[in-house]
Amino acid sequence: MPKCPICQKEIDRLIHIQWGKRTQLYIKDSVGRGVSIQEYDFASNQVGIFKCPACKRVLFEIEEEAEAFLKGEKVEVQV
Repeated sequence: MPKCPICQKEIDRLIHIQWGKRTQLYIKDSVGRGVSIQEYDFASNQVGIFKCPACKRVLFEIEEEAEAFLKGEKVEVQV
């Protein structure tokens, strides 16, 4: 199991945070009640971050590097 290079705790997962947009539309249904329709858009070209679940520090910004790290492959961590 890989260890966080910052806090040295063994971790089996990373926290992934990705920014996007949420569109919320309010409409009236057939009986006049307000209904909310929400749409989420996370574009594949947007930057995300991968954090250690123990110390919450950012370790990666590239998904392939984060996956390789969790598989135990040697990857340079962005400290």
